[in-house]
Amino acid sequence: MADKMLNENMQQGHPALIDVNRAVLSSAFSHTCELLRRSLRRSELCPVTWPTRVIRMLPMGARLAKMYDGIRVCLAGIVPAMDTWRSGSKFERQVAVTAPTVSTSEWLEAEKLAHELVWITNKLIANDAIGEAIVRWAFASGLAGLSLTSHPRVQSSLIKVTAMLVREMAKGEWERMGRQVRFGIVAIWLPLLCYARNGVTAPVLVGLERWELERAIEELIGTLPLDDQEIILGNWLEDFAASDSNWPNLQGSFERWCCQSRKLLQ
Repeated sequence: MADKMLNENMQQGHPALIDVNRAVLSSAFSHTCELLRRSLRRSELCPVTWPTRVIRMLPMGARLAKMYDGIRVCLAGIVPAMDTWRSGSKFERQVAVTAPTVSTSEWLEAEKLAHELVWITNKLIANDAIGEAIVRWAFASGLAGLSLTSHPRVQSSLIKVTAMLVREMAKGEWERMGRQVRFGIVAIWLPLLCYARNGVTAPVLVGLERWELERAIEELIGTLPLDDQEIILGNWLEDFAASDSNWPNLQGSFERWCCQSRKLLQ
């Protein structure tokens, strides 16, 4: 219904209706960001099962634990309970669906909210009202921090939102956004791009999409003062070296920063 109303307002083309779309979508983006942050926070506080604790102690344990939790949730809904014996030799088959744990419920809620963020972002772009969302995303440090330990499906949606916002910034002039916004959207979301798990079925971004986002990030970094570049690239180098991913590769930006820094010493 919401999608239909937004589309009808756009089709009418009246400035007042377009403004309504923009106001509603901007408010929904901020509200959903906060709901997602709270959901991820509750997920962190939820107790975990003992197999998950053991798996997390292994190399790459955080990733394996998330995969284990996801598989456990899927199997709980499709595999019947094991056959049980009653009254000695009397056999009775019980078919039951295991109720989701608290952590599973929180994960499902977070995934739903993350998908909503992707939908809202697309609508903001269609209504030419992405500016407020970019500012909100650049200061969402709490959400960005929690996203590092969230489920891969949640991470994939957050990567999509980040990619869309950065690409929209690249279409205009970087200078239209303040220095803090340009710095924040890279500094707080770059770790997620380095550490995010792509899942089993398909990567979040592929081929040309990754290359375009990488170039947009490098261009954005180039608009910042050298001190800001040093912070971003220093943190990126640590994350890039520690992660098992080779993306995003900002070596070009790092080399340019080194050259510019040397010139200051001459």
